[in-house]
Amino acid sequence: MSSSISVLVKGSPTKKFSFFKGLRKCDPLAPFLFNIVVEGLGIIKEAEHKSLYKGIGVGSNQVLVSLL
Repeated sequence: MSSSISVLVKGSPTKKFSFFKGLRKCDPLAPFLFNIVVEGLGIIKEAEHKSLYKGIGVGSNQVLVSLL
């Protein structure tokens, strides 16, 4: 998803330019974000294993989904 903005410089708007949300593939923060997400998923799985958390039954067979 992208958006475009312009900036006021001395009261006059610049030409519009686009920017994108998220991290790029070579961004140095990408490995840290990956580790944070994996840690969070591990905590959810551990809570489910200890019966502190239960998934939602989905579909006619009520398949338990705990992580999306």
